[in-house]
Amino acid sequence: VSPEYSYTPPDTILDNAGCEILQTCCDDQFSLCYSNESRIVEVVRVDTRFGWPKQVGWGQRMKLRCHSTSVAAFKKPPVPQEQVSTPWHLNLFNPTHLTAQAWFHHGGDIGGCQCAAHVLQLREESQSVWQTINGTCADPALRRCTMEKLLPDSRYYGRIQTTCLDTWQNSNWSEAEEPVLTLPACKWTHDSGKDTEFECVDKTFCDMYNQSELNGTCCNDHGGRLRCPRLFPVMCAADNECADGQDHCCARSAAACEDYGGERACTTSDIPAKEPNITKFESRLQASVTVTFSRGKYLSGDKSPCHFSHWYLEVAMSDDKARPIGPWVFADVCLQTPGQSYIPSFSCTISTETGIISLTKYVVRMKEICLERYWDSELIQSTGYATSWPWRAHMPTSITITEIRHDSFRVGWTPGQAYERHVQECVFEQWEVWIRLLYRDEAYAPNGMAEEPEDGIDWYVACTTQRREDIFCYPTRLESNRDYTVRVRERCVDPNANSPYAVDLSRTRTVAVPAIASENFTTTDARKYQFDLVWEPGDRRACIFYAWQVQSKPVGVDWPLHDDELNATIEGGAHFLTFQRNFTQATVRPMPWEFASNRQYGARVRELCTRPEYNGAWGYLLYPGVWTNKPVQADQIYNVSVVWTWPPLLSIRFKAGPEGFKEDLPVGAPKYNSHSDCVYSGWYVEVSDPTLPTPNWIVQKECLSVDRDDFGEEFFGGCDILHGLTHDTLYDLRVREGCTDPQARSPPLLLQVRSRAKTPAAMPVKVVLRTEFDYSPYSYTLTWDPGFHYDCNFTRWEVQFRSPNDTNSSVAALLPEAPQAASAERLPERIYGHPRNTGGASNWDWSVPVVSCNTIHHRDREYGWCRIQPLVTNALVDVRIRELCDNPALHSPYKVLVTTKPPAPCTPTNPTRLVKSGETGNSLDVSFGGDWTTNVGDCLNAEGETGIVPLGDATGFKYTPCTCNLSSYAPYHAHDPVSGNCSALLLQPDTLYFVRFRMACPGFPDRNGAWVITETPRPTGPGCKWSRHSNRTDMLECMDHSFCNFTADPGCCAGRGGRQRCPPDDPWMCSNRDCVGGTDHCCAVDCARHGGHRNCTRAMWPANIPEMFQVQSLAPAALHLIWGPRAYETREVSDCIFSRWSIQVAKIADQGEGERGPWVDVPECSFPNAKADLHHCTVAGLDFLEFYQVRFAELCTDSNLNSLYNWSFPILVRGALAGAVANITMTVQTMSSIYIGWDPSDPNDCVFSQWRVHWRPENPPSVALDPWVEAANCMEMFNRRE
Repeated sequence: VSPEYSYTPPDTILDNAGCEILQTCCDDQFSLCYSNESRIVEVVRVDTRFGWPKQVGWGQRMKLRCHSTSVAAFKKPPVPQEQVSTPWHLNLFNPTHLTAQAWFHHGGDIGGCQCAAHVLQLREESQSVWQTINGTCADPALRRCTMEKLLPDSRYYGRIQTTCLDTWQNSNWSEAEEPVLTLPACKWTHDSGKDTEFECVDKTFCDMYNQSELNGTCCNDHGGRLRCPRLFPVMCAADNECADGQDHCCARSAAACEDYGGERACTTSDIPAKEPNITKFESRLQASVTVTFSRGKYLSGDKSPCHFSHWYLEVAMSDDKARPIGPWVFADVCLQTPGQSYIPSFSCTISTETGIISLTKYVVRMKEICLERYWDSELIQSTGYATSWPWRAHMPTSITITEIRHDSFRVGWTPGQAYERHVQECVFEQWEVWIRLLYRDEAYAPNGMAEEPEDGIDWYVACTTQRREDIFCYPTRLESNRDYTVRVRERCVDPNANSPYAVDLSRTRTVAVPAIASENFTTTDARKYQFDLVWEPGDRRACIFYAWQVQSKPVGVDWPLHDDELNATIEGGAHFLTFQRNFTQATVRPMPWEFASNRQYGARVRELCTRPEYNGAWGYLLYPGVWTNKPVQADQIYNVSVVWTWPPLLSIRFKAGPEGFKEDLPVGAPKYNSHSDCVYSGWYVEVSDPTLPTPNWIVQKECLSVDRDDFGEEFFGGCDILHGLTHDTLYDLRVREGCTDPQARSPPLLLQVRSRAKTPAAMPVKVVLRTEFDYSPYSYTLTWDPGFHYDCNFTRWEVQFRSPNDTNSSVAALLPEAPQAASAERLPERIYGHPRNTGGASNWDWSVPVVSCNTIHHRDREYGWCRIQPLVTNALVDVRIRELCDNPALHSPYKVLVTTKPPAPCTPTNPTRLVKSGETGNSLDVSFGGDWTTNVGDCLNAEGETGIVPLGDATGFKYTPCTCNLSSYAPYHAHDPVSGNCSALLLQPDTLYFVRFRMACPGFPDRNGAWVITETPRPTGPGCKWSRHSNRTDMLECMDHSFCNFTADPGCCAGRGGRQRCPPDDPWMCSNRDCVGGTDHCCAVDCARHGGHRNCTRAMWPANIPEMFQVQSLAPAALHLIWGPRAYETREVSDCIFSRWSIQVAKIADQGEGERGPWVDVPECSFPNAKADLHHCTVAGLDFLEFYQVRFAELCTDSNLNSLYNWSFPILVRGALAGAVANITMTVQTMSSIYIGWDPSDPNDCVFSQWRVHWRPENPPSVALDPWVEAANCMEMFNRRE
């Protein structure tokens, strides 16, 4: 299919009702244009980017299907008939001074648009009409075109629309993204405007036919040719072909200039100065006009080669349409007007010296003159005219001010000289007297009071006269004691002829008089506790306002004395100031407000000034003044009852109505008087002796301070009286609710009551025969809490007990000091079941008070404790206790504890927390005491026991020997407290352990205490190399870091430098060298026989074993190592001075399970003098697919402090990778398949599994690549030769 394809249907289709393109792929957009008359269908593709000539072809098969009109009634339109989508974009670019280019694209869906085309329109910025662009821009096959015949130095806006045969389908307009700016034109761009005349550089014209040759020399003496004639408008480029070889040729068209160098080009180096912008043309003075303008600037920003010389201005008389009607007159006065580009605007006034006369219309034209006149700008004329002002009337010659009062003065003046009648241009209208109120500065009155500054009033017309011979008038309504200035002028019918002002520069001050009293003083909104006052200010005159002084007093109270007015306090009234003169109302709240209701008040107000002599007079509120409203009383109290409480002498309870509150609403407002106005101030309770002939009511102040809490509609109140009454006495009582406003109190309620009698102490509570630590089978500890003492004055506690079967208990109760001691031998007769109790009866007599419970401590009422011992086990005991008072009638009742059986002996209690107190390389200390002291309970031979488990060990706690340093040792008394510390022994150094502790009871495992475990793991100290075992069963570690079997040969380290670490089963290296024939230290579980454990001091601590982070084979025949120094868990440091790292590797035969080869140093990983936090190193040159082991150690300048080695597991080293395939070939088999072939390369250490083949399509460079896809037919290739 070609870009535009015409198809002629067969004769059988006479006409059609619509056609459509049937395409096999893609989203190409086509528009059809067909005619039933010619039976021709034109197919046009509309979605190409550059149009048909630039981009064509779409590589697919297409069909055209048309519907006959005979089937149109029951066939849907082949293509939806919808409005076309808006064009995607329109770009305007590449402008010249007369042309610009456009590039556009139709929208994404052409739909059923027939005969698709487009319309491109431009609009110049100053115009409102859009102009359709023809030429190549109207060609529907193009997407890029040139717009011609544009105006130079203009801003154009563009828009485009897709059009269809059916106009309703036309798209919306799409506007250009940016406007286009045409370039400035040169002077020769346009013709001279005359058919056969040249325009010369000096602006003269000469006819091209005045001389024999067509291109004559008539401009040679006038600076040369500036523009060509209208019939020959094109200026050619060669400047020596015409006018005797001195000038450019003029031709009818650009083609005619081919023999003269072609058409003369217009560049930015050829453009003239831009004509100036006339921004304003007006008259400001008599017989003159003023033009305001700025330098012209091209829209494109291009600059002319012009160097400014001066401005050229001409004026001419004008008609009403701004057309010149007189000769143009050069205004040489404007020659000196500057023209610097950095000055935003310039102005020049043209007056009588140029011939301007008054009351005349003028227009102006101007241009910029350059040093080289060739670059002069074009003339530009003002768009409107300006009328010169008339000659003004003369200024009055003198002003006099007399008759000065507080609010006016007289102004007189002498008229200015009148013009001769034939030149008189002022037609008198009136005399105007203007005055100005001057600003008053901040000042201080003689009494030191600050006087705020006050603004003045700018000039305003104060009075006028309508006849020219009336030459005085009176400004009125002036402010007292203020300064004014005056000016006078003659006003004319034409305001431009008004005379200048005659100004009196002196200050005229009005007379100072006091302020006038306020007026219309009334009251509004009288409520219960406040009322409002409203007044109107009088004339303030000379008063500089300070405040309004407002006073209010109850009737019967005198006004304050005059000389104490500002600080006066008015009993029951109010006295205050307000400081805004324009705010003439105030709310009066008499104080104290609680007494302000239902009362008559008077009020007065006056204006206070900074200078008292100008204070205003008082304005009084007229009789009868104002009455405040009555309050609503609280509800009467009811249901009064007397209740028993302690310690009050009298407690009453009652009900009251809801609490009132102060909400002083206006009369008639919603909810007015809907509640009481009682603001609660206490319960007003009074008592009187009923035996008196006249009641003597005494207010109980304790009830006035009781809070009031509301509970809905009812209130349950009360009052407790603690003082002022006697016990068990009859009183008269009067109760009412007290209010802050006495007139709002509730009505009183009268009744008789009796005060409370004295109350004995209450029996003790919480009496028990043991506490957590002090209870044992051999004694009883008695504890109790005091009951309430009420009116009892405590003396001591009385404790008695009885036991039918415990002689020791009875003896404890009958000490020798007691008179009953003589009968102690008869006590067995009281024991039930005793042989001497022949009658078998039990004697339940209570003992005398227990002496051990009557010590000095037990005279402290709050000290409720005593011990009764020794007792025999299985004793049955009853106890009773009471509080004794100084008044026996107030002793408390006995609290009896019934017969109690003792429990079995108790176990030790352990501390609730252990505190770490120290550590060594092979031990950890824990301490307990203070709040965490243990208790031996009933285990009299208790001793400490510890257990340990390393952090991360899942096997549980293990027994470890310990030594304890305790505050006391067995044998203990029952429940003795113990504190101290214990050391868990035989631990590994630099290890985190959990430690547990308990007090154990040897021989009585059921009495062992519970375990207490440290909250966090605790570290042991660093230790020496021999402080930790070899961590390998039965293996010694020798000084050369090798290992040998201790069980098979105890002397196996003899030729290897001796023993360095012992095996785990005999982990401790002993001090004496009495093993291996007396040449080496012994290894044992208990070193007591060998001089004890080998000594380890801080100076012997080695560097810690390095941290091994990674040993991994990441590349063939190589191992990648990552390691770093490791700090001790206690953060203590060795005295090691770092020298280098020792990194060694060894091969292990038989796939990592055979003999290990010799250790080989890796010097490139030693990093001397570089002890960083992390080191990376690669060991290369190893054998493929072999196992290797690596060990790390930190070496010191003192080799005795070298660290132990850290060993890795056996690591398999990676083999060599298979080589890349070679000679890949691809052969196209069908339209959808490709054959791929290749040659295998060296497999190296790769054991072949299968081939994998991936493919992807190649895209243009500007399009992202598609992802790789596995070839479906190449997935199961398990033969390497396939």
